[in-house]
Amino acid sequence: MIVFTPKVWAKISLVLSLLGVLVMLFVPYFPFKRVFYGELFIFFPIVINISSIISGHIARSKIKNMENISTVVKDSSKFGSRLAILGLIISYLSLIFYLVLIFIFAAAGILLSIGILD
Repeated sequence: MIVFTPKVWAKISLVLSLLGVLVMLFVPYFPFKRVFYGELFIFFPIVINISSIISGHIARSKIKNMENISTVVKDSSKFGSRLAILGLIISYLSLIFYLVLIFIFAAAGILLSIGILD
């Protein structure tokens, strides 16, 4: 059984959050749109950012538990606290931005199909 330290969880959170931002920026340019279902690629940034949020909260929880019982190491930066917080901030902001962007495009598509926006 593999046991991850809080710093590893924090690094996973940060890497996934940056990957989520990159995927969010390049979703319209995926070359697999015609091979697979193109609509599924819309959900990749959402899934990646939610995974980053979960791993960031796991890291923060483990850091908090280690700070309560550890008397040897009091510096939370050794546990990766800043990395976890940075990963959480990036993930939450990019997830909110992406969901707002999807809502705007969906509303514009509905308005175009009704005929209000011509």
